[in-house]
Amino acid sequence: MDQKGGKFYGEGMKGYVEDAPCIKDDHKTFCKYFTDNQTDIAKVSLYNVDLKHIDVKEPSEITNILNMLKEAKTIVAKTFKGNNPVEPFKNELKASKIIASTLPNPDYHTIAPAFIYKKVPVYGMVIEYESAIKSKSFHIFSEGCSTQILNVKFDQKLFNKFVNDIKEGFDVIHKAGIYHNDVKPDNMIFCPKSNRFKIIDWELASFFPKKPINFRKCGTTLFNHPLKFYLGGLPSVIAKRLIEYSLLLGKHKWVSKCKSYPLVKAFAQTSFEHILSIHADKTKLQIHKLYAKFYDNYAFALTIILLADKHKLNVPKELIDDLLAPFIPNLFVNQK
Repeated sequence: MDQKGGKFYGEGMKGYVEDAPCIKDDHKTFCKYFTDNQTDIAKVSLYNVDLKHIDVKEPSEITNILNMLKEAKTIVAKTFKGNNPVEPFKNELKASKIIASTLPNPDYHTIAPAFIYKKVPVYGMVIEYESAIKSKSFHIFSEGCSTQILNVKFDQKLFNKFVNDIKEGFDVIHKAGIYHNDVKPDNMIFCPKSNRFKIIDWELASFFPKKPINFRKCGTTLFNHPLKFYLGGLPSVIAKRLIEYSLLLGKHKWVSKCKSYPLVKAFAQTSFEHILSIHADKTKLQIHKLYAKFYDNYAFALTIILLADKHKLNVPKELIDDLLAPFIPNLFVNQK
């Protein structure tokens, strides 16, 4: 079954974020997610990217809004859950505003309003329920894209296009001072409307990074450099081995089957030790300022290496070497 959004409902990060389903050729499934409990809805708040919102309580108007959502056949919704869904919901809306205004060309992102309500483009929606059990649900809309990267059957030509599209996106985004901070295959997707691979999920994005963030907000442990977690507060002995812990916890099981996994693990650990040794005289903040702009590139390089291995394809070694150069120059290109 082909996906229309990031993940199937229920396969999101547990207790944190899920994507409402919009299965290809089955838009009713998407709408059903919002309309199943319509009689229990007390209020709908519609948000634009400025975090300004319109509160709607009148049942007939709520019905009108849900009908407008039914007509948004090319849109998917990301649903924020957990103990504090408000913070990631607002963070992603803020990021959406900066990205959409800085990068008006939609080739580089999937940010899009679901519909226009009273002349206001609706990028986010909060539903408040009458029942105490459900309380509130938080949703952000975006362009519906067909296939998550891990579900793409790559040949060399398509893989080269993937690498070029994502690299071009990062070049533009980084030039604008925007850093994703959670680069991994799950956050890359193919959009047939523009025939491009794009980057999604911006709730951890930073803009002109000035200081380390708490390690709990550093992104996925497998694809992010251990230095990032060390600077975020983890002890060095734990940060160094995060890539192993990630697999032990059952994350990204396909990676452990890749022949290049030992190389990736060795690079992460060796480069971490190398960086700490050459910057032993610097504070954590000073080290952060040297490397904050390169974490996306590191994660992208690992994604390329592992996906190429998974599909038995060639990797662009010169590009990989360029992406990894800030951590250890010429480590990958010399490997067989």
